[in-house]
Amino acid sequence: MFCLLQALDVIPQLKATIPIERAQMRLRIVLTGKEARKLQEKVAKLTTSIETEDWNNGELTMVCLIDPGHYREMDDIVRNETKGSGRLELVDLKEVKEGEEVLE
Repeated sequence: MFCLLQALDVIPQLKATIPIERAQMRLRIVLTGKEARKLQEKVAKLTTSIETEDWNNGELTMVCLIDPGHYREMDDIVRNETKGSGRLELVDLKEVKEGEEVLE
């Protein structure tokens, strides 16, 4: 318990000097029918970035990155507003950008 409290205190301090971001989830979303056009905008608002967006015979397939905190909302949109005709697939649980950082 003590380590968790220490981590919660240290993380904001680290963010001040090192760009720390939460790992993103990569999803594949398939929307079909009339709902695809109107849901595209709702889905896009929850994404961090859209990697691919393909229309094929009225079916939209998107591969995008989202913050894990938006997963449940994204799932609700795809499941409920498509009445079961849409699909949401988890492609990659964590998408992390790696690089070198110079500490001073």
